[in-house]
Amino acid sequence: MRIKNLRKVSKRAASFALSAALVVGVVPAQNLMPTVKAADDNTPYVISNGRMVYASSSVENSDPSYAVDGSTSTRWESSWNNKNEWMYVDLGKVTQITGVKLMWEGAYATAYKIQFSDDEENWRDVYTNNSCKGGNETIDLSGSARYVRIYMTDKALAAYGYSLYEFQVLGLNGVTQRPVDYGKNIAEGKNVTASSLRDVWWMYDDNGVIDQSTVLAKNAVDGNMNSYWTSGEKDKQWLCVDLGRNYEIGRVIINWASDAGKIYDIQTSTDGNNWTTLYRQTKGSGNKVDNVELYANARYVRMYGYTRVETGSGFSINELQVYEYKNGDKKVTHNIEALPQSQVKKTANNKGSYLSNDMYEAKAKLPVYAADNIKVPVESNDWWQSILINKFGNMLSTLPLKTKYSTKGLGVLTATEGWLPAMGETDVNVSVVSETKPDFYIMPENLDTASACDKVMDYSDYSVKVGLCDDNHVAMQSTHVKGSPYIFTEYGTTRTIYISSSADAQCFDANGNTILANNLDKITADHIGLQVTDDDNKNGTKNSTSYYCLTVPENTTFKKIGSYIKVTFPSDDGYMSIGTMQAKNQLETFFAHGYAFVTDTAVTYDYSDDNAKINSHYNLTTTVKRNGFSNASMLCMLPHQWKNSTDDNNAFTTYTSVRGDLKTIISNKFTTTKTFAGLLPTFAIPSGSDFDSEEAQMYLAQLDDATKNLNPAADAYWEGKNLHPLGMGVLMADQLGDTELRDEFLARIKKILVNWFTYDGKEDISYFIYDNNWGTLYYAQSEFGANASICDHHFTYGYFMFAATVLATYDEEFYNDYKEMIEMLIRDYANPSDNDSEFCRFRSYDLYEGHSWAGGYADNDSGNNQESASESLFSWVSLYLWGTLTGNDTYRDAGVFGFSNEMDAVEQYWFDYDKDNWVKEWPYDVVGQVYGGINFYGTFFGGQPLYVYGIQWLPISEYLTYYGMNQARCAEIYQGLLDDTDTAMKKAVIVARNEGKTEEEIQTMLDTYPQADTGWQHITWPFLSQTNPTLALQKFLANDDKVQKTDTANTYWFINSMKELGTKTTDIVATGDCSAAVYYNKNTNKYTATVWNPTNATKKVTFKNANGTTLGTATIGAKALVSFEVYKDKKFDITQAQTPEISVPTGTYDDTQYVEIKSSTEGATIYYTTDGTRPTTSSKVYDGIIPVSSTSTVKAIAVKDGYITSAMASSTITVKGAEVSKNTNIALGKNVTISSSENPSVSGDKLVDNDGTTRWSSEFTDNQWFNIDLGGNYTINKVTLDWEASYATAYKIQTSVDGNNWNTVYSTTSGKGGDEEIVFDATKCRYVRFQGEKRVMQYGYSLWEVGVYEAKKVEQPTFRLASGNYSGNKKLQISSATKGVEIRYTTDGSTPNENSKLYVPSITLNKDTTIKAIAYRKGMIASEIATATYTINGGSTTEPEQPTEPSKPDEGETTLVNVAKGKTASTSGTETDAMAAANAFDGDEGTRWSSNFADDAWIAVDLGKTYAVSKVVLNWEAAYGESYKIQTSTDGKNWTTAKDVTGKNGGIDTITFNTVNARYVRMQGVKRGLPYGYSLWEMQVYGK
Repeated sequence: MRIKNLRKVSKRAASFALSAALVVGVVPAQNLMPTVKAADDNTPYVISNGRMVYASSSVENSDPSYAVDGSTSTRWESSWNNKNEWMYVDLGKVTQITGVKLMWEGAYATAYKIQFSDDEENWRDVYTNNSCKGGNETIDLSGSARYVRIYMTDKALAAYGYSLYEFQVLGLNGVTQRPVDYGKNIAEGKNVTASSLRDVWWMYDDNGVIDQSTVLAKNAVDGNMNSYWTSGEKDKQWLCVDLGRNYEIGRVIINWASDAGKIYDIQTSTDGNNWTTLYRQTKGSGNKVDNVELYANARYVRMYGYTRVETGSGFSINELQVYEYKNGDKKVTHNIEALPQSQVKKTANNKGSYLSNDMYEAKAKLPVYAADNIKVPVESNDWWQSILINKFGNMLSTLPLKTKYSTKGLGVLTATEGWLPAMGETDVNVSVVSETKPDFYIMPENLDTASACDKVMDYSDYSVKVGLCDDNHVAMQSTHVKGSPYIFTEYGTTRTIYISSSADAQCFDANGNTILANNLDKITADHIGLQVTDDDNKNGTKNSTSYYCLTVPENTTFKKIGSYIKVTFPSDDGYMSIGTMQAKNQLETFFAHGYAFVTDTAVTYDYSDDNAKINSHYNLTTTVKRNGFSNASMLCMLPHQWKNSTDDNNAFTTYTSVRGDLKTIISNKFTTTKTFAGLLPTFAIPSGSDFDSEEAQMYLAQLDDATKNLNPAADAYWEGKNLHPLGMGVLMADQLGDTELRDEFLARIKKILVNWFTYDGKEDISYFIYDNNWGTLYYAQSEFGANASICDHHFTYGYFMFAATVLATYDEEFYNDYKEMIEMLIRDYANPSDNDSEFCRFRSYDLYEGHSWAGGYADNDSGNNQESASESLFSWVSLYLWGTLTGNDTYRDAGVFGFSNEMDAVEQYWFDYDKDNWVKEWPYDVVGQVYGGINFYGTFFGGQPLYVYGIQWLPISEYLTYYGMNQARCAEIYQGLLDDTDTAMKKAVIVARNEGKTEEEIQTMLDTYPQADTGWQHITWPFLSQTNPTLALQKFLANDDKVQKTDTANTYWFINSMKELGTKTTDIVATGDCSAAVYYNKNTNKYTATVWNPTNATKKVTFKNANGTTLGTATIGAKALVSFEVYKDKKFDITQAQTPEISVPTGTYDDTQYVEIKSSTEGATIYYTTDGTRPTTSSKVYDGIIPVSSTSTVKAIAVKDGYITSAMASSTITVKGAEVSKNTNIALGKNVTISSSENPSVSGDKLVDNDGTTRWSSEFTDNQWFNIDLGGNYTINKVTLDWEASYATAYKIQTSVDGNNWNTVYSTTSGKGGDEEIVFDATKCRYVRFQGEKRVMQYGYSLWEVGVYEAKKVEQPTFRLASGNYSGNKKLQISSATKGVEIRYTTDGSTPNENSKLYVPSITLNKDTTIKAIAYRKGMIASEIATATYTINGGSTTEPEQPTEPSKPDEGETTLVNVAKGKTASTSGTETDAMAAANAFDGDEGTRWSSNFADDAWIAVDLGKTYAVSKVVLNWEAAYGESYKIQTSTDGKNWTTAKDVTGKNGGIDTITFNTVNARYVRMQGVKRGLPYGYSLWEMQVYGK
């Protein structure tokens, strides 16, 4: 738009590109200020505003439409070369004309004629002026015509063209609606006040003074539509006008700028204090005129805005107009709709909750430009949504076509592959751009451009039907299909349309001959060709030619008028298909298929886990507009489609595009097929020699430290960034056997997710919001617009879903409590259902282009966009993993579909894996942002190459290995990062020198420039490891302290996995319902499969080759993540050994526990540890009961030749026991020597000064120590370390009696800082030394205080049976007053020691025996030996001396308690009423339950609420159960077997099993031991 005070600049521009002989334009008519004078049916008015207008020429940005737009701030200007120029307006019908008004700019015509015509061919002069003086002319005329022309023959300024602000035709009853006379605007110029004015940083000058003159309240009543008031950027704002006295008010008009009110009231008041709401708008939008008829008697009128159209803006009004009520008019009142009321929605089980219908949280723009049939949920993130939110949407990129609506109609152009603009010496962040200038416009004749807009009428999977509408009707409807060379337009009652072009346009026939070459040429035809040549190319030269086929009904008339085509249909319901062609000779082919109008598009898919194939089906539904023609249309297959299909073999033609070659088939369908190579949450623990589990443990300790004090995040995206490392940490800690750390990470994840999955009121900052206007779920605070723009949902929720999947794998209670909330996230971003009343299908995913869009609304003429392709990929990974965990094949298959297609699309469009898609000039190996119509090298947060590449590789997880399947390209891409960085740094130096920077400043810039080895190493090195794992590992080990602490462990794990596994492959594919993948290591020529089975059931995986031939199978146990070798050249059948069962479940106990470990895999060897380390085949072999006398984590694996090693079983047994150390810190005040100190104020004596505010701090190296001289020998067993922030992750505690020879009593590589208490075996020493090995920070070691404590001594054992003579076998029990001991004994008179027999309650004495016993407790001094002698007469030797398993549960259990006592019982039946089920739960061993006499009898208990249950104890009467099941349930109806029990013989059965959440527990009989019923004294259920 040209502003008149810029005229001199425009007049003296060197040159302008002149248009063709005729230029066509139409824009919305706008009222000129002041207000229109009174008009009635007999009064002339401007009938030319907004009508079609044509000119012989125009210069750039001076369209002829500006002469009929009702504004004097714009103008038409002709070319400068000709004296004879003309412009005429089409009034739409023959109309009575009363005059013409001309508003000349300085370049006026001194001689001109006014001419009339009824047919655009024959013109008659009605007025001549040969002495025009310019300025404003009003010419009275009388006559009738449809067309009015000014024909100019002489210039006032010979050097320029002709220039008119306005060319107004006045008349009666024109197509343009007669202006309504509302009278005087009584608000104009009156006093006005406002709640606030815009106040933002860019409004301040260099002195800090703000200029708010452009946003003042008075601007809204100054009568100038180009000025405005704008409020501060917040809700609840108002603008109030004081009319000066009371008026009867009949109308209020608000002319909104783009920053409009979404929900607002029009209120009136007589006193300025008490307000009455007369009108309420709840679906406001920007750039709109709200003309509200109402009635009130008031002095004050106020717009009270509740919420804004767009967050980040204020309320902005161009003009607030108020008009008096006219006698006789209706006194209009409005029903005031209630304001939306915020609701807290709860899930079905009342666990999860979220906010809904909150108007202040509904920050997204409204989908107001939609037909009434478009209902919530509405798709928000595809390629056409800008139409929903804007009066005219942004350009649609459907490939190969682009289209855009405006007041000129529908603009159409054909896009090519585009071009790379010339790069300057310092350019780095560049775009490949493609055509944007429409080749031509299609304009319906009867469109009222003043009220015109586009609207979404309907849509399907990859098409949208758009209406070009005005206030009165839908003038045309156009169906746009992604990947179609056609646009399908329909016109209803519109009989005439216009095709106009500012380029060189020619029409041709089937033979390629030119038709309609001359003005007024006319033909009747059913199709013509259109050739358009313009300069929309890199060089701006007029040599870009496009060809189109226009297919219409029979007997349609095409008429040439200047350079436009007037098309007249023979009847109503006219239509036209527009097909873009590669050459003229394709015209008849496009014509043959041009009557097949697309009415529906659908993408479906099917995944077979029998062959790991994902098939994607693309289908069109058409209706044939003309009998006898084909119903087949055309589809342009994108590279990711035709490269995975055979349907392109008969491609009719090929288009170029910014995405690559589009192979075009004549068909309504095609199918693509991909082999799914599998996905995993992470890799199984690496077993290669380079992997050090202690190092991995140390890196996990860094993750632990980095995530200890996470505060709730208000932005869910950044919360997702917190969740991913924790989820990976869980999986790695579990593989390493660190169940304590695993559970800590799980607890942190649970805290975060439960916080987000529950809305806790107004003070809550972490919660979800359901938007009722779109049908979407977002969050209140978003740095990247997830709320206001509905963008990035898949990025964010992918992180959440991953963490939720990991947590639910281990926490069944969380799964049950929050499953509905978890799956709401899926339904929002990746919903596979198209029948969900709350959420749309696949919100972020473009079903045709094969990848997701991150942007909301697609509100950019370049199309929608996506930056981080990898975060999008990861969202599919999370969906797939959730489906695998839950057994939901719908989710799993959707994950396979989305990931497989998007992975291929990412390789094609972000990385050009086949090097055949990008323009050859593209200088990089990556595209940073893919738009619908362009490619851009850069990111939203920085243009450095590291960010452009790295954003496509995060987060680091197993899915990344798909990039490495093409090793050569993967290596090239990494090298591209290095090369691009070198180039960018050189260019940055040039820029810096041009800016006058010093060499020192330049060097600092270079030193801090983000590079692959100095920034984002947790991303770059794993990517490198796919092609060069040795180099990646070398880089990591040399600089592991430079990697961000949340990702060090994951980086180490990934690199080692790549070194061991090699490259993901489809030579062998895993099939079945497990998560699995196969890798090939070319160096070892070995195929390795990794399988993740997160379920509670055993799973079978079948391995096949590329031909579908079965190679072998593997049976994987529950809750397993394992790797094993598979073979391409031989059959195999592998089974994983069953996970061992540990008899004592995790819990807290008062005294020593006796642990039994079993595996149901016959012949398996069990290896175990009790120190929390991961057991291996080098660990202890289980050969009998293990005493646990102090807190220990027992871990066990089952190993058998030919089997996959079992999953690890773990139980953390906390034994309270006796205190092992004395309370006095014997180090206080003692002499301390140190390796160094940072400075004298942090010396070694501060370690033992009993002052928690002073500290020792060493120099900044790893090899630092301190030595405490206790002054004499002590027997010690405990050291405490009170760390400042800079702690040691690896260190040793050593002791010595002489200060020279040192004994290591404790070492760790996973120090966690804080207060550490280290207990070790009692040792006598004088000196205690700390030897540091690795720091957590770059600083030295720093400790507040150190404690050293003496060991206590264990009390001597006692025998409950006194020495003496006894008849028959006797039970001997041995105990110690010290809790938590293990007792060792001998029966041959020898002295017992730590290797003697273990006492397991109790000992059977069956012969004369002298028994000696000693008690040990870790860290304590061993007890004195106790001795007893027994003479046994008549003893039996058939009973073993020691039991083979613990006899009954410990009475000392605290945390793990019997939760069944006194609870409600039920049973299948009883022997008598006196033997009721309740007797088994009354805590009385003198009462019992006895069942009916049947094998399948049962007894159950209702615990009253859900507990974590892991053990059941059955105290049988004589009638025991030989075989039975222990079953659990959450609802008392659906039962799950926790343990099958067989081969029992009565007594007390202690049954342990994996912890399960249950409210009901049942003993289900299978086989009785006696012919009677089952009979129990007591049934105890242990849980917490």
